[in-house]
Parts: sequence; structure tokens; C-alpha cells
Amino acid sequence: MKALLKILILEDNDTDAELVQQLLQKEKLHCEFRLAINKETYLLALDQFYPDIILSDHSLPQFDSADALAIARQRFPGIPFIMVTGMVSEEFAASIIKLGADDYILKDRMARLPAVIIKTIERHRSEKEKQEAERKIIQSETHLRTIFENTSEGFLLLDRNAVIMAFNNKATAYTFFSRLQEFKIGQCIYNFIEDSRKEFVQEIIAKTLRGENIQYDRSYEMENGNIAWIDFSATPVIEAGQVKGICIAGRDITEKKIIEHAAEAIAFFLTPRVTEFSVIEEAIIGTGFDYWLGYDESHDSYDSKNFLQARLEVSGIKSESITNTIQKRVKEKKQQTIKSENLKLPAYVSVTEFASPKTYFGKK
Repeated sequence: MKALLKILILEDNDTDAELVQQLLQKEKLHCEFRLAINKETYLLALDQFYPDIILSDHSLPQFDSADALAIARQRFPGIPFIMVTGMVSEEFAASIIKLGADDYILKDRMARLPAVIIKTIERHRSEKEKQEAERKIIQSETHLRTIFENTSEGFLLLDRNAVIMAFNNKATAYTFFSRLQEFKIGQCIYNFIEDSRKEFVQEIIAKTLRGENIQYDRSYEMENGNIAWIDFSATPVIEAGQVKGICIAGRDITEKKIIEHAAEAIAFFLTPRVTEFSVIEEAIIGTGFDYWLGYDESHDSYDSKNFLQARLEVSGIKSESITNTIQKRVKEKKQQTIKSENLKLPAYVSVTEFASPKTYFGKK
């Protein structure tokens, strides 16, 4: 024990107090002592000395160890307290321990005192560290719960049997699966899904349990008649290399979808007016562009076997910022067409910023 140990000795017998100090110094404990001989000096020492441990005789004039223990527990609940006395009954010794004393030592067995002090100090230190660790865990859990409940995303945690283990407030607000009833922990998720969508959700869950990450968008008609878009992702929960469950996250992308659809509408409006193409068809995901462009049957270059003659990339921005400008978005969209350069077809890019508003429409 290298740290300075501040010991308050409550003892009205100078000889006994000196004996305690000599014994502890002999054991090379790094100690600082303060002697209290009555209640008044005891209270003063508690307020000024701030001891690490209290050694208390049992019987003092108009004051005893039970009174001293009660005062210590009231002022410093966690301070170690050992009774050092000449003679007490077993009943009283048991009662003082029950009241909160850590141990007791008979004065004719003082050789045990250093070991008891060290043991008591270490036990209190260990308990304090444990309590601090538990406090940090509780605090961490509280912080995580706060984040979990206040995040903009909805989260739903399922076990391998699709039983709901946990969910946050946003999960219910997003109308994840149906309006049939509110989610309940311990219930199977299929109880909350419309019959028309159960097969689709079962397939999503099956794929996720096989270790796949699934992402898809879906629109909902809200009670007020408006359409809301939610971006869903289903992710396997992996522990010790095994899939133990599924985390389903939902994020409101309605504003993003509105911007996308508006940008597409402008691109569709401009395409036949600034290019020679009048046919627009959605491209397959992964081709490196959004739409095919081609001629209609009235055009001289129309080819019934191959009427798709160009590519179109479309994007929208709510409002420009330092990090998100039309120029930057145009550059990004042009970069995306590189994947399909082997087609050797012209590529067009349309980007609209709605705050101004303004549109870039050009050929790569």
C-alpha cells in the first residue's frame, strides 16, 4: 500500500492509541494519524482530516462505537470502520457488524490489525471500482437508449424466429409494415404484416438469416393521404460468427424521393426539346446510367431492332451548399457513366437545383 493512508483513531487511552500507531508503523504502512478522544474531536477530525479509515474504541465517556459508526455512515457512507476494543460480547460484536462496521479487533489480538486494515481497504476499493464500473455501464446504456430513441431512423431487432426483441419510437412512427396494431416485444413480426406482404417479408428475413444485407425502398399512403417513402435495410446480427438475429432499419427518404421525381420530370420535359430523342426508358440497375434514350417511329433514324441510342443520368439538389453544388453533382454523374462507356453511345446529364431554381442539361 504505497499511497498515504489517513487513519482516524477514536481512543481516549493514550497508551492504546500509541500502541496502534507503533504497530502499523512497524508493518511499514504509509500512514498519517489523527487522534480523537471524544465526540467533539471526532466530529472535527471528520470535517478536517477526511480519513481513509476509522479505528474506534468501543467505550468512551458519553460516547461509544455505535454512535461513532452512525455519525460516520451519515457523513461518509463508504468509509471503512473497524472497532478496536478490549472486551465486548459476541452479541454486541454481531450487532455492530450488522449496523455497518467492517470488522472488529480485540486489543489482546492486535497483531491482526494491519492485515485487517489492508483487507478492509482493498475490499472497499474493489467495491468502489465495481460501483464505478456499474455506474459507467448504466450511464452508457442510458446514453445509448437516448440515442436509440431519438435517432431519425427506426430500428427493429428480431431473433432468428422473427420474434421482436426491441424497437424504438421511430419504428412505430414510420408505419413499418402495417397499421393493424402496435409492435409488442415477444410477438412474431408476421403478426403485424398485411397478408399481401408476408411472403415478401419472409423472403427478406430468410435472405438476411443467410447472412445477406438487404436494402429496398417502399412508399406508403399515410392517413392524411400523402405518400411517404421509407428506405429499409435488413442486416444480420452476428455473434461469435453466427447469425443470431436481424436488425431492420427504416429511414424517411420522402424529401429525397420528391426531389428525385421532380428532377426526373424536368429531365423528361427537356430531353425531347434539347435533344433529338423522344423515347425514354428506365435502365436496369447496375448499368451505370439511369435511362435509355431513343427515337420514336416517326424519326428517320428509327430502328425497330435497336431504337435505344443514348444514355441519360438524372439528379436533383434541394439547395446548393459549399460541398454540394450543381457542378460537383454533374461531375459525379458523368463519372458514373464511365461504367457503360463500352456501349459507345452518347451520354446526357441533367441536374436540377430547386432553391434557385436552375438546371444543367448537357451532353458528356
